[in-house]
Amino acid sequence: MLPLIFTTPLYTTIFVVVIVCSRIPEAVSTSWWRSHRGPTAQEKDRGSLIVLGIFSGGGVIGALVLSAVWLNAAVPWYRLQLFSIGIVVYLIGIALRFWAIVTLGRAFTTKVMVDDTQAVVQTGPYRVVRHPAYSGILISLLGVSLVLANWASLVAMLVGGVIGLLYRIKVEERALVEGLGQPYIYYMRHTWRFIPFIF
Repeated sequence: MLPLIFTTPLYTTIFVVVIVCSRIPEAVSTSWWRSHRGPTAQEKDRGSLIVLGIFSGGGVIGALVLSAVWLNAAVPWYRLQLFSIGIVVYLIGIALRFWAIVTLGRAFTTKVMVDDTQAVVQTGPYRVVRHPAYSGILISLLGVSLVLANWASLVAMLVGGVIGLLYRIKVEERALVEGLGQPYIYYMRHTWRFIPFIF
């Protein structure tokens, strides 16, 4: 059984419009803050942006392919409800990511960069988790998995995303400890990485 987005033009259109429109605010704000960033930030990315893109992108592509070819893994019940819930979960993830980006402001970067003059942000979603933007990515991937309504796709999507995010977080935290020192170490001791009460 194929996902609704592969068989029904209405659901395909809704899915594509939601995905495209949800990316616009982040693209605009990232471009704005990049042009207003201070000159002292140092790049310490260690290829983590590429790794994240490969694994999360690979997970998405793998999930789409699996949902088209491994029909025995399809969820046969409540498909319209799963589609609707998936869209809502995806948007929740995007909203959390955007909240995190807005909270960071000029300190937000797509590559890992640290300015030793910046303060440790502990407001907004950063009061609970250290990497809420990545939590948002994970939630949005879960949302797309629900839209696809396929168990194999769910595994591929989340495994790819988690592997990429774990490497990215490792690189980012190492850079922040080196750049910000004891204040960030203290902050790490009192917050979760990106899943409250779990990790």
